[in-house]
Amino acid sequence: MSSRSRLIRAVVSTVVVSVPLGVAAEERGGMLEMTRADQFAHAAARAEQLDDVRVNLQHALNCLVGRDGDGFRAEASDECHGNGALNTLPAQSVNRIRVRKAIQLARVGVTFHDFLPAHYTALAVQAVLDEGIAPQR
Repeated sequence: MSSRSRLIRAVVSTVVVSVPLGVAAEERGGMLEMTRADQFAHAAARAEQLDDVRVNLQHALNCLVGRDGDGFRAEASDECHGNGALNTLPAQSVNRIRVRKAIQLARVGVTFHDFLPAHYTALAVQAVLDEGIAPQR
């Protein structure tokens, strides 16, 4: 075996060993809800009417907090079937921190009575969620 082959093998072995096993599997459930919430955040950010921004932010919030979560509103529909990203992501997950931040923003965004603040808040929710989803895409 050449020295180049040994070097490549050593680097590959190091990379494989240093990646925590099962992280993706642990987060998979929460990532589904997080991705769905991100889709609603995108729709809210693209909306041209205040009501559409607020409705889509509420859908996103419902997917983030889950049926029993603070801020969940059943009248906005339950697009994530009661599951919330906050409840299904591991406690020490970086994405769980992102979800908490997105929840705080969405809770504020759904209360605005003017388009621009709601729109900018929707953009912020989208940016926070995109940060965690982009590597998954």
